[in-house]
Order: sequence, then structure tokens, then C-alpha cells
Amino acid sequence: MLVDSLSEWLERYPVDRVLTQAVKRETRKANFGHYLLTYTVNKDGKTETMLGFVHGSKRK
Repeated sequence: MLVDSLSEWLERYPVDRVLTQAVKRETRKANFGHYLLTYTVNKDGKTETMLGFVHGSKRK
């Protein structure tokens, strides 16, 4: 599960280079079903701040 994997290893998911450049802070992205979670790892290395959780399906 996504929450379990984040609690075990915050840097598990790839860096979102476009968003990182836009917000000037390393931002990561994780797919969860049809959703995309974007988050940053806080300086303590033990917590994260969720920036967004959006549905990623395409309209037909």
C-alpha cells in the first residue's frame, strides 16, 4: 500500500523534475491506482508534506 511504503522509505518514488523546478524544492510523485500523489520529504527525513492528490484518468 502507498501509505505503508511512504512510511518505510520516503524517497522511494521518483523526483518530479518539472514540479521540482517550479517550486524550487525536491518534489516526488507516486502513482496510486488512477491517482497521482505529489509530495516533498521534510528536512527531518522522517515526514512528508503532501502537495497534491489528483485523479489522472482521461476524459473520453
